[in-house]
Amino acid sequence: MRSLFEEHKLSLDFTWTQCQEIFANNAVYRSADNLERLTYNTHLFIYYLLRAFADYMKNLERLDYEEKKRIRRYHERRNRELFRELLEKQFKQGLFTIKTKWNIFVATIKDNPIYTNLVGQSGSSPKELFEDFILVEKDNFKRQKGTLKQIIKVI
Repeated sequence: MRSLFEEHKLSLDFTWTQCQEIFANNAVYRSADNLERLTYNTHLFIYYLLRAFADYMKNLERLDYEEKKRIRRYHERRNRELFRELLEKQFKQGLFTIKTKWNIFVATIKDNPIYTNLVGQSGSSPKELFEDFILVEKDNFKRQKGTLKQIIKVI
């Protein structure tokens, strides 16, 4: 029966009643009377048929959940990447510096869709990404400052 479910490509919105209507003309499904003669128990056949339907639908639900989860994770990761790109772009344009505080920065981007898409999703928050960016830029500044001091000593 599982192969029949797959053949008819039953989706998650199918009900047991709809399934019975679809298979009413199916030879395997109609063979319940013949099976009853052999086993003296039609209820057992219907039980196994219903069980196969339930298992099939449960598997479809699991696959659907996993696909939605994969898509959600992709979008969340993409939102974080876009926010990092926004940080880098605005930093290069001089719209904030390594001394800028989060509350000052967020006031300037609160209406930006890149920021609003990131708010409330799982994973790193916009504030955490901002603070990580600032730490990296502070390290870069310290290295460049040290290099600049060496150059000045040579001159």
